[in-house]
Amino acid sequence: MNWNGRWAGGRTAADRHGRTVWLLERQVAGVRHRLRLRVDSEPAALGELALFDRDPAAYLKRDDEDRGRVVLDPDTVARYLRHVAAEGRTPNYRKRLRLYLAHWVDALAGRDLRAVTLADLQAHLAAWDTARQHRIIALKAFTAYLREHTGTLLTANDPTLALRVPQARPEKARRAKGWTVEALEAVYREVEPQDVRDVLALRARTGLHETEVSRIGEGKAVLRALGVGEIAGTVRLDHKSGRIHTQSLDGQSFAAALRLQALGKPVDNARHCREVRRAFGRVNGRREKPLPLHSLGELRHSFVTWARELGREVRAEGTGVPLALVSETIGHATTRTTSRFYDGTQVPPLIVLPLRLVHWADPPLVEAQSIGIASTAAPPEPGTGR
Repeated sequence: MNWNGRWAGGRTAADRHGRTVWLLERQVAGVRHRLRLRVDSEPAALGELALFDRDPAAYLKRDDEDRGRVVLDPDTVARYLRHVAAEGRTPNYRKRLRLYLAHWVDALAGRDLRAVTLADLQAHLAAWDTARQHRIIALKAFTAYLREHTGTLLTANDPTLALRVPQARPEKARRAKGWTVEALEAVYREVEPQDVRDVLALRARTGLHETEVSRIGEGKAVLRALGVGEIAGTVRLDHKSGRIHTQSLDGQSFAAALRLQALGKPVDNARHCREVRRAFGRVNGRREKPLPLHSLGELRHSFVTWARELGREVRAEGTGVPLALVSETIGHATTRTTSRFYDGTQVPPLIVLPLRLVHWADPPLVEAQSIGIASTAAPPEPGTGR
């Protein structure tokens, strides 16, 4: 909030939407109090001031009782965001969540969520022109936290349970999703930061989610070097569900994962998206027919498409023995236990894609492993490999 004036009881401020907020500031028994009044005019604020001056102790007691209400306010949002961070959600996700919840804080203006109706929520959503889906998801995630982790909101009193998340935007459903090989190779040659190129290569060659790549950067994934033919190594990710996901990596994607993990921090997806857009701009500045702009999130869709149409399967040398035999040997009653706790040791098949992701600043070894040229080949001079 931005302070913008004073009144008889204290100060006023403007909220995110420019609406005036009335704050009552008084000292009682040596303790300074600042109360946000639930009023929308100065006469109403003066009425609250009169009630306070008549019996400050009773007014403060009433306010303390009001604090037992279930409200969407900055303090509760801050606690929720700390909970989300502890669950391992990315900074970029938390930033978007904070933005949409801040809009709901202003819209609901301290109302008890138990008294909010579905019609109230629909009216606020109708007043916003954009991001309806994301605003609903953010609010429903917050109320789920109140129900499941704090116990302050009951299912019977949650107005968001009847709020439906709309389907993806028609425009996104209609347009063609997914990169072309030509677009990816051209953009890769133009991207300058090494970590952005590493994310491009890793996501394009594996189809990993943004959050999974971010977990690699945070050190929450296990990288295992193998050097078995075209399989340079594996990455193991433990999901919150208890499921273990292990994926084989080729030389370029394994080296990219190692470099990202060495940075020791989550992936800054917003910065990476900006770098990719700049690279698209440079590529299209030299083309008569511009390439369509694609997001990093579409690389997973692209991987599936390329794998089905162009991919080649590579398996590690030696096929191993059936999982049932392993379970029987170590005394497991079913293969489910063996699969759950030991699948991280396997070397899954690798899907090799015909991508030439080359940049003049890439380490020669990565280039040699990924496109099959001699490691002694000299990289192009800066600017000539584009």
